[in-house]
Amino acid sequence: VFLTFISYNSAEAIVTCIAAALLMLCALGSIAIVVRFYDNALMRASSPVFLIMILVGIILTLGIPFVYAGMHDPAKCHLQLWLFVIGFILSYGSILIKNFRLWRLWSMSTLKVVR
Repeated sequence: VFLTFISYNSAEAIVTCIAAALLMLCALGSIAIVVRFYDNALMRASSPVFLIMILVGIILTLGIPFVYAGMHDPAKCHLQLWLFVIGFILSYGSILIKNFRLWRLWSMSTLKVVR
């Protein structure tokens, strides 16, 4: 198999890395908003810990284009795999846990207000 690499100076690498960096900044801004309004009732109801975990997973996954560009070596290939796997597990796992918690809450036969 003939493998080519994408140099850091190519248009594809530049556009992809800029897009990933902008999306990372949006995710970091979202984390800042979640932390800033952590004590807000609406934010507390949306499980801010899981929101932050989802955003951290997204940031890790968005780091892949920075590792992909340039010459390939085994360390970079392993780093790409680990970034994807850890980012995916953090994001998707947090979404699954949030949905499971909602399902458990709304599937209870008796709900009562706790003060």
